[in-house]
Amino acid sequence: MKKQSLIHEIFWLRSLACLAVTFGHAIHNGHMIYEAETVFHPPVYIFSMAVLFGVPVFVFISEFLLANKYHTSVPKGFMKKG
Repeated sequence: MKKQSLIHEIFWLRSLACLAVTFGHAIHNGHMIYEAETVFHPPVYIFSMAVLFGVPVFVFISEFLLANKYHTSVPKGFMKKG
């Protein structure tokens, strides 16, 4: 039962990471269109730095799920499959 609870929490972490990556791309694209420096530039920059955790979280989730599925070792030919 505890294993499903942990996977459930990983689901919410993945949701937050998806939102962070989406906001990061939106901020970057908006900054490319509107390059004029305004009063709103520092808060937007701080927010864009805050959402940079999205991609490393996806790497963590991938490693966590692989470690959860293959406790002792990975099957032969695992790297050739992908």
